Amino acid sequence: MYFDPYKLVAGGLYNDSVGDVGNGNEHGVSTARDGKTIVGFRGIDFGKIGSDSITLPIFELGGVETPIGIWDGKPGEKESRLLITAVYQKASIWNTYQEETYLLPERLKGIHDLYFELHQKIHLKGFVFRKYPKAFECLYANESEAIYGDQMRVTEKGVMDIGNNVTLEFSDMDFGSDGTDKICICGRTQTRKIQFIYVSLMEKKKIVRSLSSHRKMNLLCRNLK
Repeated sequence: MYFDPYKLVAGGLYNDSVGDVGNGNEHGVSTARDGKTIVGFRGIDFGKIGSDSITLPIFELGGVETPIGIWDGKPGEKESRLLITAVYQKASIWNTYQEETYLLPERLKGIHDLYFELHQKIHLKGFVFRKYPKAFECLYANESEAIYGDQMRVTEKGVMDIGNNVTLEFSDMDFGSDGTDKICICGRTQTRKIQFIYVSLMEKKKIVRSLSSHRKMNLLCRNLK
């Protein structure tokens, strides 16, 4: 079972550690006052879209500058990487967690092990990542949940040599309450014939609406919610 990074992962759920690790307030985790402490969470599923924005609720007792190493993988292990040295510094409020958000240099996608390295005492309530809405992200054709049809070739750059009746399915497309009125589709063709692209919206495995576009591959639609 993997951790869901888009809901608060309690610090007390760590499954690997180095150094003096204790219980923190509100199911959090506390680090040592002196020396190195490493707290790890193995098996975090970021999904295909991933995230690069992490929020940490922290209680630090002295209001001093506190560096926090955020690692992809366990520090010292082969192929582990220091993603960022986040610096936390807020005026301390007794027994109160205060949040700080940090931007990582890249999006983490798929399964990762996340580690925090500290050399000062803090209470870490846990962590949560920003969930980017899939429907409004740039989605590559070869990242679709299902691809099927008469003829196609899936490559690292997309889906090539598409023949007739090829379908690409993208699931969990939540357009929110405001919806959208535009979908941009990027592609290319070597034929001069008109190429049509059909976009179907499905709910409970039933097509509720269909739209089409010609070779310009710029599709306008209404009220996608």
